Amino acid sequence: MLDRFTETAKKLVNEAKEIAESMHHSEIRNEHLLRAIVNHQGCHAWRMIVDTGTPYEVIDRELNAVLVPVSESISGSIAFNENIKKTIEKAYLQTESMGFTWISSTLILLGINESGSPVSRKLLTSWGLDSEHLLERIKAAGDLPGSEEKAEPLLEFDLKIYTLSRLFNEDARNVLQHAFQLAKTYHNTTLNIHHVFLSLAFLSSRGVIDLHPLDPAQLNVERIKKFVADKLGDGGETDEEMVYFSSDVVDLLKIAVLEAFQSSSEFVGAFHILTGLLADHPLLFRETTDLTYYGLRYQLIEETKMPDQQTTAKTTPIVNSGKHAYPRISLRRYNADPGAVITIPQKLAEEWQAVALSVHDNMITVAMRNPSDKSIIKKIRELSGMDVSIIQVDENDLKSAFKMYY
Repeated sequence: MLDRFTETAKKLVNEAKEIAESMHHSEIRNEHLLRAIVNHQGCHAWRMIVDTGTPYEVIDRELNAVLVPVSESISGSIAFNENIKKTIEKAYLQTESMGFTWISSTLILLGINESGSPVSRKLLTSWGLDSEHLLERIKAAGDLPGSEEKAEPLLEFDLKIYTLSRLFNEDARNVLQHAFQLAKTYHNTTLNIHHVFLSLAFLSSRGVIDLHPLDPAQLNVERIKKFVADKLGDGGETDEEMVYFSSDVVDLLKIAVLEAFQSSSEFVGAFHILTGLLADHPLLFRETTDLTYYGLRYQLIEETKMPDQQTTAKTTPIVNSGKHAYPRISLRRYNADPGAVITIPQKLAEEWQAVALSVHDNMITVAMRNPSDKSIIKKIRELSGMDVSIIQVDENDLKSAFKMYY
């Protein structure tokens, strides 16, 4: 049956069987095969999943939800269920249609997606994989040898991001767990950003999670609950027991991992999820809080400075050294506060190559092409009457911002 499978593909099938047996399951399903692939770092199918950028926390949490161990052991051997048989059949058919000799782990992944199994298909969709994408990658790689698969190693940056995505701390996991419970309560089959937003506010108000350096009082639970009330679910009954991550939440968690990486954190915490949510969905906060992405980032930057580097109300933060590594962002991702933008008139903004983004606690955050120009920063401080926090952006971003905001 597995004579045309690569050595790695054969191992994956055997490992799926071992996983099913260890959980005392009565049959081997596609989900056991997916767990085997995720565990088998270095095979081509694993690399395809990692290349989507989906955080490991998402993948692991969803697999754990569908693969629940049972206490009673099964006597005798266990067999493939109908869906995994269809997976193998589809993998054979695709191998034949492409003129390949060997059935690789990637063809198994494609077979899983085309097997008709609703659970495994939803998992792959949640992770950003579909048949079209898989086919494109498989054809580009060509027919693989029948020996042990060895995918190209991850680049250093990608490896660091993937490793960090495995390190969600207890606070971050509590937020996701509470959000899932909310989704189930409202009979939702997908976890959306409103579940996450309300969970962040509720848990921080109860002292369950730490959003330091943010003051939890800045998240008004009742106001947020009122705003998201009609977005938590339709309240209708559903036969689905499983709740999947929506693409919006997966994207949010990708940003949270990057936020943790950029702040040199050893883990992804609830604060990073909040920052990612504010970066990706600023309108949520505009309607319910006074928070801005740049204000929150400034708090984090100040928090990570040495005591003798921290600023007072009468000094200009972030510009005290020509060697300072200014935060660098792309303005295409974020919405500036119109009230802050008008602080710098268009003519001066274009002359100074700067645009105001937000105002928070007598602090104006400004995006500049050349943040080391202290004369411009001094003019902005005198014009606004506020301290100045600097974000570095490139010329094209500034041109786009001028067109959008003036």
